[in-house]
Amino acid sequence: MIEFEVLGGVRLRVDGAEVDLAPMPQRLLGLLLAKRGQSVKVDTMIDALWEHDPPRTARKTVRIYVYRLRALIGDESRIVRADSGYRLNLKPEELDAARFEQLTTQAAQARSRGDLEAALCLLDKALGLWRGPAFDGLDRVAEVSTLVSWLDERRLTAFEDRVDIELELGRHAEAIGPLTRAVAENPYRERLRGQLMRALHRSGRQAEALDAYRQVRQLLATEMGMEPHEELQAIHREVLGQVPTVGQVPRHLPHDVPDFVGRQQDLEWLDSMAGARGTPLVITAVAGAGGIGKTALVLHWAHRVAELFPDGQLYVNLRGYDSGSPLRPLDALAHLLRCLGVQRGQVPSEVEVASALYRSLLAERKMLVVLDNACSAEQVRPLLPGVAGCRVVVTSRDRLSGLVAGDGARRLTLGLLPDDNGLALMRRLLGGQRVDAEPEAAARVVALCAGLPLALRIAAAKLADWPAMSLAEYAGDLSDGNRLAALALGGDEERAVTVVIDRSHDSLPAAAQRALRLLGLVPGPEFTAEALAALAGTSVAEAASNLDALA
Repeated sequence: MIEFEVLGGVRLRVDGAEVDLAPMPQRLLGLLLAKRGQSVKVDTMIDALWEHDPPRTARKTVRIYVYRLRALIGDESRIVRADSGYRLNLKPEELDAARFEQLTTQAAQARSRGDLEAALCLLDKALGLWRGPAFDGLDRVAEVSTLVSWLDERRLTAFEDRVDIELELGRHAEAIGPLTRAVAENPYRERLRGQLMRALHRSGRQAEALDAYRQVRQLLATEMGMEPHEELQAIHREVLGQVPTVGQVPRHLPHDVPDFVGRQQDLEWLDSMAGARGTPLVITAVAGAGGIGKTALVLHWAHRVAELFPDGQLYVNLRGYDSGSPLRPLDALAHLLRCLGVQRGQVPSEVEVASALYRSLLAERKMLVVLDNACSAEQVRPLLPGVAGCRVVVTSRDRLSGLVAGDGARRLTLGLLPDDNGLALMRRLLGGQRVDAEPEAAARVVALCAGLPLALRIAAAKLADWPAMSLAEYAGDLSDGNRLAALALGGDEERAVTVVIDRSHDSLPAAAQRALRLLGLVPGPEFTAEALAALAGTSVAEAASNLDALA
């Protein structure tokens, strides 16, 4: 196995062992490697080896050096005569500079996929190939110097890319030391200066970040008669707390439900909240069971009143009751900040700092913020604006009592859809002719769906798939079989009543889950905390607490 190394002094390894190279053969090998498989004329070799003062025997000596290199490599076919000179045949994987380029390319691809840890590992491997300045000792040779400059630039860029990833991952303190050394070695490199300012600022060292800007500004003015570029000035404003301006007005509401029916009183109540006065911030919590239509109601209302919020509408699904983990407040803030024009690399990595930046961006603006599918008040609280003019609507299966008690939220608890609204929805989804042909059966289907809009939509979708089935026949299937299993759509596991109920159940504390199962033994629709305490073998206070969680 043959390895050529130029990221430092020129070296040759054969089967893992370094080969001892005399200075002149080493110099000749470096020149051949710099050309990477291209022919190097003998006259060029002579100028490079003896710096324009060659001996009379120079051509013969070059042949001797070539002979020695062939012997050291152990393969005469590696160095061949070509075009009045010589060419070194090598494979890309045999040259450390080529491996460096490959690793940095792979790192860029990993970063574009969002795999930051993999990108960081690849850049570490790439930078680990360097032992010192490229072609150390040959940088003054004309045929090598241009490549040396290019490689040095690529090395510095790879280092900067690595720092960017560290900052994205929130490792600000770890980046300060290497950045300080890099800035000292490259004082005019503004990208490095900006990275150092960000790392210092996000590590709570604002004064040092501002001093770093003062130093580079003074250096550029004294030595080059110019101001820092706009990007560095923007970082300076960021350190000062001057937040970036919002560009295009964000309008990020998902599409409205085209066949929305009913809920007139609820819509009017939301309208009254949109125009509320005398409070610094209006927060509306729309609570209700899974599948009851909270998101549909809020989105339908939000589209109706969008013109009241000329600075835009923001939306984020907090995934409080999805199959995976709920969205962390920091991740939700990162999404909202990017919607407001903040670049990915400028999003703070601490919740408090990101929340402060978010509130600053919304100051003096009139915006609607929809926080959908929240799991708790703690998840929502960092996402609340801090000023008048903004309106926040939160949907949740939880009652979010913490928001009501601590943040002044108004709560709308969404009830089941009335039967007449259910029939109107069936007519919208199936067509009036089919519903009117079997009015009693249609009413029976609505009743079996228990006023749950999700169940009604699934039932209508299945009936639409089976045009030959009568509504009476379908009502019989729902009544006689496993109703939960029947209210599911093939190929869309998320659209199933049983999935919605399962996730609500699984989010409960274990004691509340057990209480719910025990209540199935009660032979009637009403019970007391004392009855549950007797069934569960607990105190009345504990039973009441579990009932509160279930309610």
